[in-house]
Amino acid sequence: MNTFIYSVGLLFNLIGVGLVAWEVIKQYKGKKYSSRDNNITSGIYADRSPIDTAGYKKWTLIKYRYMRIGLILLLFGFGLQIVSNWIN
Repeated sequence: MNTFIYSVGLLFNLIGVGLVAWEVIKQYKGKKYSSRDNNITSGIYADRSPIDTAGYKKWTLIKYRYMRIGLILLLFGFGLQIVSNWIN
C-alpha cells in the first residue's frame, strides 16, 4: 500500500513540476508594452511610461495560475510521499 501512495505522490510531483516550469518553457510572443497617450496638461507632458498590453496581462494571470496549481500539487505530492514512509 505504501508503494502505491508513494507512486501517486511522485506522479503529483511530476505534474506540479511541469506546471511550475511553464514559466520557463512557455514564453510570451506578443507585444508586451504599449505607450500612453501623449496628452499635454497645462504645458507639462503627461506620464508617458509604458503600460502592459491586455494580452500580456491575461498571459501573466494564466502563468501565475498554473504556477500556483503546480506548487499545490508539489506540496500534496511531497505530503503523500512522507505519509507513505510512515505507513507500515
